[in-house]
Amino acid sequence: MLGLVSPFLGIIAGVFTYALIHVWVEPIIRFNKARFQIDYDLMFYANKRGHLKTEYPSDEAKQRHLEEVNEAKKAHRKNAHSLRASYNHLPRIYQVYPTYKQIYSKEASKELVGFSNT
Repeated sequence: MLGLVSPFLGIIAGVFTYALIHVWVEPIIRFNKARFQIDYDLMFYANKRGHLKTEYPSDEAKQRHLEEVNEAKKAHRKNAHSLRASYNHLPRIYQVYPTYKQIYSKEASKELVGFSNT
């Protein structure tokens, strides 16, 4: 009888750990990853989103600049989507906790989409 208790407790512990990691830890990691990706992309594309110059040395330079601006806009839209999606998968307590830390994810996502449209 004692030989059956140990495997049963091991299975219970494994199920609990699996549930804890997939329901609690992974969504938090995805949320933080999305936040850090936004920080990175905002820094990376900061100089590429400058206003269009009136004169370019060539048409190729103008086209390249327009492509970089469009690439930045796509990246910001993608980041806004991933932030909103990862926020919606957070455990309920962590949807309240970031607000306490003044991390407003829904508003940030909305502002990022607005920023990508300018």
